[in-house]
Amino acid sequence: MAKAKVRWRQRVFVREVSAATAAVLRDIGEELVEDIKARMTPGVSSPFSEPGIDTGEYVDSIDMKLTKIRVRVGTTKKKFTDDLTGGDIITALSLEFGTQHMEARPHYLPAYDRIKGSIAGRFRNLVK
Repeated sequence: MAKAKVRWRQRVFVREVSAATAAVLRDIGEELVEDIKARMTPGVSSPFSEPGIDTGEYVDSIDMKLTKIRVRVGTTKKKFTDDLTGGDIITALSLEFGTQHMEARPHYLPAYDRIKGSIAGRFRNLVK
């Protein structure tokens, strides 16, 4: 009887920790997406600054995906042409790191850098 009670409490504990962790991850993901989108400006961008918005299709594709153990922030569209060029994944990589024809316009890593100091504290607050 006592073992069953302990197992039940362990399951409840794991469920509660999982839910709290998911909430923290969701908050982090939402903050990153909001930060990235807010810093993009209409028009042409200069090298090493946030990307400019032309049609809005790319910025609209930036979102997050939450799983039990992680949050992924990035583009949600995975369209490619037959020669594997184009699509929002290629656009994201080209903007973030640059190409042989274009200087980088990083936006994912700078957004992460702006909030990374608070991430550990958010998880630390779960165990208080």
